[in-house]
Amino acid sequence: MSQMRILAESAFGDDDGAASGEIRAAVRAAAEQGDQAPYLSAVAQLCGERVLVGVIAVASKGAGTPVKESAAKESTDKEAEMSVVLLQAPDGRRAMLAF
Repeated sequence: MSQMRILAESAFGDDDGAASGEIRAAVRAAAEQGDQAPYLSAVAQLCGERVLVGVIAVASKGAGTPVKESAAKESTDKEAEMSVVLLQAPDGRRAMLAF
């Protein structure tokens, strides 16, 4: 039996990861003008784009604690929550990393 896998063609095969000129202009306008309208326009345009966002796993409050006593042989409950990576400027503003 062959171990070879056949992968389907990607719908994004020609995607080089570069942002379009329209997105760059919208984000630049939002950053430079500091007004709500350009910011909301940039967010609306990003909603239709494909972006990568940094995510990390954070152990849940009960992670590593034993499961109910009726569970077999001291198994542990290993749970994690996913968190988005944020940056915070000295003035308190926050930003989410997206590529």
